[in-house]
Amino acid sequence: MKTVLIVLGTIFLVLAVLVGGFVALLFWAHSSGSDKQEAFFEAVGSGDAANVRELFHPDLAKEIDEPVLAAWMKAFNENLGKCEGLSKASFSTEADGNMLSTSGTVNFEKGKAASELVFVDDKIVKFKVESEQLPDDWFQGPAETGLYRQRGQKVLELLLGGKPAEAHAMFHEKAQEISPLTAFEALAESMSPAIGDVTSIEAKSDEYEVKGSRQLLHVLYTVTGENDATEAMVTFEFDGMKGHPVALELAPPPSAAGPQVKFFKAVATGDPAKVMALFHPKLKDQIDAPVLAVWIKAFNKSMGDYEGLTEEGLTTETKEADAGTLVRTLGVVTFEKGPAMIMFVTLGEAIVEWQVQSDLLPDDWFQGPGDTNPYRKQGTDMFYALLKGDAAKAHGMFHESYREEFPLAKLQEQMASVLPQWGKVKMIKVEDDQYAQTDTGQFLRIDYTITCENAVLDAAVLYQFVGLKGHMVEFKAAPESESEAASE
Repeated sequence: MKTVLIVLGTIFLVLAVLVGGFVALLFWAHSSGSDKQEAFFEAVGSGDAANVRELFHPDLAKEIDEPVLAAWMKAFNENLGKCEGLSKASFSTEADGNMLSTSGTVNFEKGKAASELVFVDDKIVKFKVESEQLPDDWFQGPAETGLYRQRGQKVLELLLGGKPAEAHAMFHEKAQEISPLTAFEALAESMSPAIGDVTSIEAKSDEYEVKGSRQLLHVLYTVTGENDATEAMVTFEFDGMKGHPVALELAPPPSAAGPQVKFFKAVATGDPAKVMALFHPKLKDQIDAPVLAVWIKAFNKSMGDYEGLTEEGLTTETKEADAGTLVRTLGVVTFEKGPAMIMFVTLGEAIVEWQVQSDLLPDDWFQGPGDTNPYRKQGTDMFYALLKGDAAKAHGMFHESYREEFPLAKLQEQMASVLPQWGKVKMIKVEDDQYAQTDTGQFLRIDYTITCENAVLDAAVLYQFVGLKGHMVEFKAAPESESEAASE
């Protein structure tokens, strides 16, 4: 048998001194009491918790959550059925000033229930209902969790909005003893700067759990701020007919475990400069902004918005190096359209290595750099250095494989034989560029016309793309007449 007893803690009574009409008062009280019992169970039978709450004193209503009341009503109606009236033989009513107490047996379609209701100013301040037909484990979680999602969101808003004392006050008094206000203040102080000003708090899921004698509801949230996003969980414990916040968990922002948040936020902007700003200088030398821009565009189109960590989260490893501590972060992160494997290596705040892999990103995402101006300029600079006698500078612009096959001494020897014939360089003009993909790789050819004192040269530079960089791997320069003869 399960007894439901709900009582308002403190009731202020107005006592009336009766001089006459005692019998009439008893008759009125009995009639009024039966009417109130019937009205109460009619509201219970409606299945609408709002109808029952309307009968409560405001202070009692504060102690009863509508989703819990709805769960009790559902269990009560399913196990006892429709109300069939009061048992007048066992029914009693007492009136004392503005207080009315009524108790007795109520008959239902499937059994009986003992009911006690206490009213002050015609509003219920206490109700106690017990029945053999109502199982002890009638409560299997609230009828709906929206109220607790909102309540937990308010806790997080207050905590991260500079009001930890107000957040602490929302918790059950026993929870406040276990986690004093100073603990809330310390949590807010440590987390708020990392997250930044909160822009949204979204309830993602909830789970009801029975843990021994405790009935708990865990609500999981995603907290997004200007600087970072993280996960949070607020746990409620049900005492009587109310769910009280009793525990709060706020995970360190993902950026504390790995650099993916800042990286993918920068990627989402579509601006390669913002991504490059996160890289270590040595990594910047290995990546061309035009190629990175193409990857960013393809990635955003294929993956959509960054959403956060998977359940597996991230793992980190550290390794000491001459430059400092290297932190390697591995894991799976989720995006709007699917997951991606990530690997980042950081030195301090700088990314020194990174990989992002996903089946959603096509293998042929690179179809040439959208912006060829950096390669045109580099080719122009190489030719100016070469034709002004600085072969070492020009040689240093080429990929190491070219430098090995065509050493500096050989380049110097070759240029020494032609520079006197061509004379000083006067102008270098870019004519055209063309991207091509062959069996041996991805290439960009840039054609130039070079005007010297004694000759006009047909010239070209060839770049090969490996990873996210275009490497200068070949060049040619010859007077137009020789070039035309060679082509014939």
